[in-house]
Amino acid sequence: YAPDGFKKPGVRLQISKQADNVSNWGFSIISSRDIYLNTSEKVYRSHIYLRDGGHYILQFFYLDNKDYPFAHREFRVK
Repeated sequence: YAPDGFKKPGVRLQISKQADNVSNWGFSIISSRDIYLNTSEKVYRSHIYLRDGGHYILQFFYLDNKDYPFAHREFRVK
C-alpha cells in the first residue's frame, strides 16, 4: 500500500530467506520480479506460496535505484 501512489512506474519485488544454521547474514533470494504499475495506483496485490518455514524479508525497489528499498517487511513462516 502506497498512500501517495507509486512515484515511478517500474518496481522490483524481491523476497529473501535467511538460513537458520549460519552465524552471520546467510540470505538467499527466493523470488524476484519486475512489475510495471500505473503511478496513480495506491495498492499492489499479488500472492506467493512459501512452503518452507523460516525468516523472510520482502522488499520493493524502484527499477532505477535497486540499491535502496522503498518498502521493507520482515516476517516468519512456521
